[in-house]
Amino acid sequence: MKDLFERGLKNGVEDLRLLFKDEIKKLEPYVEAEKAINSPSTGILDSHSFMQNLVWQFKDQNGQIVYNTELVGIEKRIDGFEITVKDKREVSKFLTRILINFAGLNSDKIAFLAGLVKEEYELKFCKGDYFRVHNNKARFINRLIYPVPKEERIGLGIHATLDLTGGLRLGPDDEYVDKIDYNVVRSKKKIFYESVKKFLPFIEQEDLAPDMSGIRPSLQGPGEDFRDFIIKDEIER
Repeated sequence: MKDLFERGLKNGVEDLRLLFKDEIKKLEPYVEAEKAINSPSTGILDSHSFMQNLVWQFKDQNGQIVYNTELVGIEKRIDGFEITVKDKREVSKFLTRILINFAGLNSDKIAFLAGLVKEEYELKFCKGDYFRVHNNKARFINRLIYPVPKEERIGLGIHATLDLTGGLRLGPDDEYVDKIDYNVVRSKKKIFYESVKKFLPFIEQEDLAPDMSGIRPSLQGPGEDFRDFIIKDEIER
């Protein structure tokens, strides 16, 4: 926790505070913890509305978005890239000076098409499930509550997240998978309960119901050293 606190300050998060048990109880009476880091500037946002706003701004600047179209070829040229795309009707080509790859779960495939080294960009799929907490318990906390993350895990650990409707969910866990499947594994309910009961003792196993899941692209595989996102200019490749 001390390392996280110092790293946060180093990264410019100036409002962090270390709290002890009596201070924690004043802010979160239903949370059990000996120490905590309080981050007042941490918050939540409506990700769907945020993306819709970005789309609107992009189109307002004469940007064009093409849906239901697969990128099938990238050929590097002196002045940029020749891009080959395919939709239900035809295959098309166009030239672009700049190619930005942010294709999520398929970003490694795009990197390979562009001729980048496979070993450096090969992705693993890491799935995270969420369980919804019964609405009667949602009012028991006022902020996001995280356990101290374990160094060997890829995720932050199962934590309590408030949403914009006032609901409360737990998650995500982290599990490497071989295929994309967004079904929540119901049998994990006990695991989720056991993971949070120490610091959220007001939650009972029967309060939990499957909510949603997500899959994120990870450069770090099982048992491997930490690897984060790559944000890199590949102009020299």
